[in-house]
Formats: sequence, structure tokens, C-alpha cells
Amino acid sequence: MMVPTMLQSIKSPQSPTVRRIVLPWESLEEDESVKTLDWEANPLVRKLRFWHQEHKKSSWKVRRDSILSSGVFHEHYSEGLMSVGEKFFAPNGVLQRMVDEVFGAPSILTGVLMTVPKEEATITLSKNQVFVILSLCAFNFFENYRFNSMFASESMTSCLINYYCRYVADTKKDSTYSTTWVSVERRVLQQKVDWANSTHLFPPLKFVVKKTGIEDFRESYQVNFADRYPGGTLPSPQPDIVQEEILFMVYPELFVVPILVPPIEAEESIVVRGLTRVNKYKGYQTSFRYDGNFTSDKQLNSIIFMDARHGGIRDEPSLLRDLNKAYVGFSCETYGKAIATGHWGCGAFGGDKILKACVQLMAAGESDVPLDYANYGAVEILDFPSFHKGLLAEGVTVGELYKCVLALLENDYSGSIDKNGKRLKKELVPSLTDIFEVILAKRLLLRRGMSVDSAKEKAREARRQNPGGSQNSRSHSQSGRRDIADRVVRRSMSSGNLARASRGAGKEPVEKQAQG
Repeated sequence: MMVPTMLQSIKSPQSPTVRRIVLPWESLEEDESVKTLDWEANPLVRKLRFWHQEHKKSSWKVRRDSILSSGVFHEHYSEGLMSVGEKFFAPNGVLQRMVDEVFGAPSILTGVLMTVPKEEATITLSKNQVFVILSLCAFNFFENYRFNSMFASESMTSCLINYYCRYVADTKKDSTYSTTWVSVERRVLQQKVDWANSTHLFPPLKFVVKKTGIEDFRESYQVNFADRYPGGTLPSPQPDIVQEEILFMVYPELFVVPILVPPIEAEESIVVRGLTRVNKYKGYQTSFRYDGNFTSDKQLNSIIFMDARHGGIRDEPSLLRDLNKAYVGFSCETYGKAIATGHWGCGAFGGDKILKACVQLMAAGESDVPLDYANYGAVEILDFPSFHKGLLAEGVTVGELYKCVLALLENDYSGSIDKNGKRLKKELVPSLTDIFEVILAKRLLLRRGMSVDSAKEKAREARRQNPGGSQNSRSHSQSGRRDIADRVVRRSMSSGNLARASRGAGKEPVEKQAQG
């Protein structure tokens, strides 16, 4: 993965929780003072000035060829721009608007701030300021964050160019659009959550079986399965176009986030609000393609950046790490909207879909926010709606589910995938039915006045009284424990509290959308 070098920044005298970015018309001195440079003397500005003056009335093709050969764009990475048409390169076209904004950038960007790790802060920019920053990136003014390599790809070029075109078109239609804000909030866990003793119940759940992208939940806050370095493998000539990169391609305004946000720490999440979706797409990874201008709605969307733990959940520290991470993100102000998520950290990061579903359900319960869950065709959690209904029917708390998941982990259940993509201790991975039955069995023991430890001791005593531990006695013991759980499950089912699907994942058809 490409890790971008951080942009130069200095401490902001206005606030200890932010730093100010050193902009392209400034230089950072040895004493950390900032010197303002002559913007017109900048080599890239001079090239743009020359192109602007020489080709005011040239045809769009001449303007295109001349700027591509001017050195403003890297020659090796400009192939994608050759397919861009008249609307972009015309004398009064979109490229000219970008150039004009770059000329005036020092007066538009009077001090762009950067958040500081482990400190909560919110930075607000107008859409015009975002457009200027992304124009500077297109012309490679930021030494350590340039778009030139993405212009080698026709699909990525199309996504970026359509963003610039859409901004210009939208400002012509609505003069207030340029002043609409985009905010970037760095959220930090302020107080430890006592997960084991939480009495919060679980929120409503909408479970979508069909393959639906997180970005298609238009009325919800959308979760970005983020890398610690926002943007993942972007910008790059050969990125791995997965969920985070797709979000950047359909919401190009997100490209300001890597500039404003240093790497995300363990107990932090990032929330970006006021985003306009401009692109449609099809495909994934190497098959990713731009699929036209997005015009279905004008909804301004919000995205929550959450980076999962590499290697999945293996023990209590890793469980707490991802729980706290999700809680920090989910507990943001959503103004009554649900949070759309899915198999967070279950791809290259090696997480288990069942455990991550439980983690996100617990975080949502603690945050009291509804979940929209995109299953995207995974068979492992087809019984998630029934599992959720059972939790609600039995009044199971977040704390009970946490202790159950922790107990499973401590008994060698594994939610991790090894480096070869194989599940660790595959035979010990629980199903959602297993988890639900453990919760109910624990409750039954408590009603009988027995702790889990005392139940284990009784079982050990029974084995001591039957030396050799015959297969028959073990089978009888296992059958007895199963009978206890089955009786509890049957009781729940008879009162309509638990759907039949909770008895075995994928054995019964599940509705395409299940509302819990």
C-alpha cells in the first residue's frame, strides 16, 4: 500500500487541536515561521499563465494538446485526459474555471487547517474551497499529494473530470452552491465504555440481502471501511479499487480528507458531512469503471471513516479495539438517520463477518442509532435478522452479548483469517445461532442459581465419577446441554420471538429486506 507523506504543517495559534497546512505559495522556515512567496513566480503558475494567454481563442483540441504538453501534467500520466472532450477544454470551459481559481487561490484559502491526532476538532470548508484544493491537486501543486498518477486511468480520470464539471454546472444553476459547507470532524473516544455491564438494548435493524453498495443507502450515514491512512491506495496509478477507493471515486470531495487528517488513531473515527455524490460506477477492483453522471438525487451525504484492526478479532483487546472504534463513529450526531454499514474489515483486513456483525450491533445499541446492514450476498449471516429479533424478544442487553462473544473468544473461537485467506481454527467459529444459544443457556443457569464456573465444575465432577470418559457419556452430556438450549429456543419460537432461521444459518429463505 502506498502511504502518502504528510503535508507540511505548523501549529495554529487559534487552537491547540489543529495545525495549519503550509500552502503552495508559502515556505516553512527553520524556525517554523511561514514565509509568503510570490505566487506569480511559481513555475506551475507561470506555465498556466502562458497557456491561458496564448490559447484564449484556440480550439478546444489545441488547448487540450498544448496544456498536456506544457508540463503542468506529468507526460507519462496524462493518457486519460486525451479522452476528455470539448466541455472541459473549451475557452470558457471547466479547465479554464479551474485555472482561474488556482490564480486566486491565495485569497480563497487563507489558512487551511489540519487536525491533530488524539484531539477532537471539526474543520469546515466551503465547496468552493474544496474545489480550489482539488484543482491544486490536479495541477500537482501539493508536492506530496498529486492527482497526476490517477490521470493514467481513463476510469479514474472520468470520475475526477466529472466532479470538476459538476461543480461548475451546479454553481451556474445555484449561486449559493459554492458556499455550501463540507465539514471534517475528528472524533476521539472521550470516556471508556463499560461494555460488560452495558444495559443498552439493540436498535432497529434493516438487513439487505441483495448486493447493495453502502453508497446506495441515500438517506443514511454511510460507513467507509477505511484504511488508517484516509484514501487507502489513492492517489496511485494502480490502486486497489475496493470499498474506500470507490467512495472516493463517487464522492471526489473526499480527497480533502487525506490533506486535513493525519493517520487515524486506534480510538478515533472521522465523520465527513455535506458531500455531493457525482459519479456512478460498475465493477470492483480491476473491473472498476466510471458509469456516468449521478443524477438520482441532490442529497448531501455524510460518511464515517472507521479503520478495522488488521488480523480480525482474536481476544479481548482486539474486541475492545474494534468495539470502541465503531462506537466513536456510530455515536456521532446523525440527526435521526440510520447508519449504513456491512462487512467492515472482513476483506484484506482478515475479519470474521459474524463477529463484526455482533460488534457493530453492540456499537449501534450503545449509541442508540438504527443500522442499515448490507449483506452483499454473504451466506454466513443470513440469519442476522432472526438473531436480532431474538435479542429484542428476550431483552438481551449489549453487555450480555459482549460477555458471550468474549467467552467464545476465550474458549478458542476465532474471528481471524490467516495470511493465506484461511480461517484460523475453522472448526471453532461460532454461528449466530451458537451465540444466541450461549446467551440463553447462561440465563438459564443464572435462573437456577448457578454460575458458568459452577456448571463447568459440576461437569468436571461428573467426568471424574466416570473414569475414562466414554464416548457414550460424552455424547449424553453434549446431548443434555443441547436439550437445555433447544428447550429455551423452542420456548422463544413458540411465543413468536425467534424466527425459524435462527436454528441454522441459510436453511430457510430470508426476505430481501428484514426490518427488526
